[in-house]
Parts: sequence; structure tokens; C-alpha cells
Amino acid sequence: IKRGRMLENLRDDVIESSLFLKAKKMLRWLRPFSFVNVIFYIFCLFSFIFFVFFLVRILISSESDHYVSFVALLAAVATLTTLIYNLRRHMSEDYFKDAKEYLKRAYEVLEPKKDDAAPDDRELWLDAARLLKTADRLGHKILMDSHKESYSEEREFWKSKFRGIIKDFGVHYYCDGIDKFNSSPRNKKPISEPSIYVIHKFISGGDDNNAPLLEESFSDKEITSLNKKFPNLAYLLTESRKK
Repeated sequence: IKRGRMLENLRDDVIESSLFLKAKKMLRWLRPFSFVNVIFYIFCLFSFIFFVFFLVRILISSESDHYVSFVALLAAVATLTTLIYNLRRHMSEDYFKDAKEYLKRAYEVLEPKKDDAAPDDRELWLDAARLLKTADRLGHKILMDSHKESYSEEREFWKSKFRGIIKDFGVHYYCDGIDKFNSSPRNKKPISEPSIYVIHKFISGGDDNNAPLLEESFSDKEITSLNKKFPNLAYLLTESRKK
């Protein structure tokens, strides 16, 4: 038991160490590890190594015959790196624009038509949830830091918009009775738990876990946390699990 505690303490010390935190932050900065990003990093590293090698050769060698070839090769590597950087920037911009558009479309699907509440329609909730998951999937592919920051700001804007229309609805908003919450869909109800989960996770600030939409559901801990702002929904989820 003592050995187990020692290992746990050692693990916690490693996780809390500044070196580990810096490495974790660096990995987040380098993500995503897509093909274009990895190739770009390789070319940057190669350019740096080649430049250092060339500089050392200049300092320690008096021969000048190979300087021209070294400069030409260095220029070629720099040109390729610049081309890949521009490709990376354009791809990142496309991902950002598409992700931003999907966030907007997700809100428009649930935008109130008559009052200040989202429509109680199963298909509309599912459509909005799919659009949010697509937006986050594209957002995770954004390559440039400037685009990542812009997408984060865009996400916060649409979160605030969603918070204005997602209320603590009563049980009958979601279904015609607790016993029918997990039943087969009929007309516009019941509103599916996966769609409710995705939308509430979005407005609470959570990141998408890339799981298929229909596999999403609230954990017991998440249901408990809903009691603060959405007690009716928490009650519905709790009681429906007893059926």
C-alpha cells in the first residue's frame, strides 16, 4: 500500500512539475498533428539544422568553393518552407471560416420564431447538435494560432446566444411524460438526450469529445451539476433512468 501511495505521489509530482506543464502547453500549441502541419515542422527543423551547419562551416573552414551550393540549397529549403507555410495558412483559414459558419447555422436552427425559447422539436435539436459537433470537429483542425484565437472568440459569442434561448424548460417541453422520454419518436417528441447533451455541453463551455452524436449522454455527475441552473432537466433525466 505504501509503495502504491509513493507511486501515486510521484505521478502527481510529475504532473504538477513546471517542466511537464510546459511540455503539455507546447503540445497544445503544436496541435493539430495533421500531415501539412507535421511536414511544415519537419521543414522548419531541417532549415534550422542546415543553417546552423552552414554557419559552422563558414566559421571553421577557409574554403569557399562550396558556399554557392550551400546558399542555393538553403534558399531552396527556405522557399519550400514558405510555400508550405502559405498552404498551411490557407487551409487554417478555410477550417476557421467553415467552423464559424456551422456555429451560426446551429443557432439559426433553434432560433426562436414566436417567443424567446428554442422550438420544442426533436429534429431541430438533433440538427443543431450535429452542426455544433461539425463546427468543433473543424475547429480542432485549425492550424494557425491567430485563427484558433478567433474561433475561440466566435465560440464564446455563440455560447452567449445559445444561453439566451436554452431555458430551464419543464418536463413537457422535452416529452409528453417522463415515461415517454426514452420512447420511440412520435411527431416532434421526445427530444433526444444526445442532442440535449451536446447543446448543454456547448453552452457550459465543454469541448466536444468527437464521439458519435447518438452515443452522447449525461453522466450521473453531470446530471447533478445541472441542478444549479436546469433543475427541471436534471429531474427529468434522473427519473427517466429509473424507468
